Amino acid sequence: MDTTSFPEFWHSIPRDIAALMPNSPELPYDAHLILNSIARHSHELYQHSLRVGHMAWHMSHSLGVPTYERQQIWLAALLHDCGKTRMPRSLLFCPPPGSPHWEVALYQQHVNESLDVLHAYPTLHLLIPLVAEHHERIDGTGFPRGSKYPARSAQIVALANALDHLRAQPSSLSPNLQGLIDQAIDHHWDSAVAATALSAWQQTKLAEVG
Repeated sequence: MDTTSFPEFWHSIPRDIAALMPNSPELPYDAHLILNSIARHSHELYQHSLRVGHMAWHMSHSLGVPTYERQQIWLAALLHDCGKTRMPRSLLFCPPPGSPHWEVALYQQHVNESLDVLHAYPTLHLLIPLVAEHHERIDGTGFPRGSKYPARSAQIVALANALDHLRAQPSSLSPNLQGLIDQAIDHHWDSAVAATALSAWQQTKLAEVG
């Protein structure tokens, strides 16, 4: 594919990743294509994707995850929200409590949309199980299946995603941040995974892209 006509952010994606992760793995071409689509759809979503990838990389390293698996976790974290490119920009992030049921259901559909995007790229099929479970929780309150047994790799992506959303909230600057994270960790993630969360948070919470 000729990328010379792509907007400038096609060429800035490797630089943006390197700014957060100087020793990052090479981004596969198909993943680059999808990340470019995310950037074209929403710069805010693009930055979120880069930060989640960065945190997931650090967390999986702290857990001693083998290099190849860690690269898959990183790619899944980068692309976990790729299905949102098919959704209205008003639904890029979780509707607040009290939102209409239909709005919440439509937002939750982004997981299946992301899987549909990834199915079109055979080179990325190994990411599908991780992306499928990035909103599942061990207490069964997640979606889309309400599974109580998300894989460890998927939990890493899920936790990195949740921490970045918490970072974006005004409360993330308050002294209660530790309590908010601890409460979520107690119910939503395996303790072995959760134990690395605050370390990764401290390393990445102030990171900005661009």
